[in-house]
Amino acid sequence: MQCEVIAPSLVPMKSGDRIKTDRRDAERLAWSYQAGDLTAVWVADSQHEALRDLVREATKEDPLRAKHRLLKYLLRYGPRPADDGRSWTAAWWQWVRALTLAHPEQNATLLELILEVDHQGQRIARFDAAIDQAVDAAPEQLRAIVDGLQALRGVAKVTAVTLATEFGCFSRFEKAGQVMSYTGMVPSEHSVPQDSAWRYHQDGQLASATRARGVRLALPASAKALQAPERASELAAAEGCSHRLERPTTAASPLLALQNKSKSSAKIVTALARELAGFVWAIGVETERALNLGKAA
Repeated sequence: MQCEVIAPSLVPMKSGDRIKTDRRDAERLAWSYQAGDLTAVWVADSQHEALRDLVREATKEDPLRAKHRLLKYLLRYGPRPADDGRSWTAAWWQWVRALTLAHPEQNATLLELILEVDHQGQRIARFDAAIDQAVDAAPEQLRAIVDGLQALRGVAKVTAVTLATEFGCFSRFEKAGQVMSYTGMVPSEHSVPQDSAWRYHQDGQLASATRARGVRLALPASAKALQAPERASELAAAEGCSHRLERPTTAASPLLALQNKSKSSAKIVTALARELAGFVWAIGVETERALNLGKAA
């Protein structure tokens, strides 16, 4: 018996209908399902959900917070290295570990902040190793999608695994515009057609139901796509990609022209991230289609 899970938030409801009973809900669902107005959601299996939990915990936010706390603590008391070099280099770490403040309590606080940064770095290293092992034991379709997504500029292995696990099945989206709306990076619009007596068009803010994790991944990757030139490792990953899609870095060229206009960098990066989500969907659909044809043959 075929069973579909329906998104409750997308069930059509009349604004004036305030009576809710089991019988009325059943009738409303039956009529809406027959009319094709219900939206089914993709349900992950236990293995996919376990990998998604692992990837979600391997976030870089905690290490970033630990680094910020250490920098702000040093900024509070004003010590700086003699060469005034960049932070987080080997020379900078050597200076920080040898730093001694005026009071023992300050030195104890500094030591704990340093240990917390080290702990977060070791934690991320363990998560990366666990993700590598999980991907090696994952199904063939997931491994192929992860390999294909790494051809995108700014998408490393952990980011590719996160995108693959968050989107799940790419074939459930019929076109790229649905993926862009799914990420929440499509602004609202209020407009009137041109053939009417008067024309009105206004773009609103991004959707409030933004998939925050997907946006956090797409925005840094799209910001990196604005930079040049490409690294040798990224070119090698693109050459090893099995799909037949054109390199998406060329799609960023029209958006680069926005830098010469009165557009903020945040809007440019968001627009590029929206386009990047479409390329992610295209690679995923192409990979799933190729594997299905191979199995059918």
